Amino acid sequence: NVKLKWYFQSLNGAKSEEDSSVFFLPANTSIIAAKLPKHRLPKGKNKNKTMLIAELWYGSNMLYRAMHYFAKPKELALQKSNIKFKFEKTDGGYFVYLITNKLAKNVFLSIDADGYFGQNYFDLLPWEERKVFLKTKETDLSDESIVIRSLIDTY
Repeated sequence: NVKLKWYFQSLNGAKSEEDSSVFFLPANTSIIAAKLPKHRLPKGKNKNKTMLIAELWYGSNMLYRAMHYFAKPKELALQKSNIKFKFEKTDGGYFVYLITNKLAKNVFLSIDADGYFGQNYFDLLPWEERKVFLKTKETDLSDESIVIRSLIDTY
């Protein structure tokens, strides 16, 4: 059995109305696991400040997460986020750990050295650490080596 958890969250990370359901999901199939009446969806000016997050869990392992926005990216009430990061040296490169205080939409990472990131162009949820692998032969990266941008930085 798997569990579907869903909740509304503000772009600043405040959760509201949440629910979950447990169900059996046969291999290579799809089912309707939950229905949400239209009157429960954000309306008016709240549409650009709220997102719906759905997570599929098997025991204590999150298998999948989907995020739905109720407004187009350019219409979202994004605020400048404070993305903090740290490096951890590992075989073949570094792990980069990222965390933010507010939603950082479409995070883009780049470095001043040869290498590439295992993930790029993703949404970083408030107060949730994201671990990204950086493949590089560079042995001494500094904080100034990495450039982090998000959608709000393009305005």
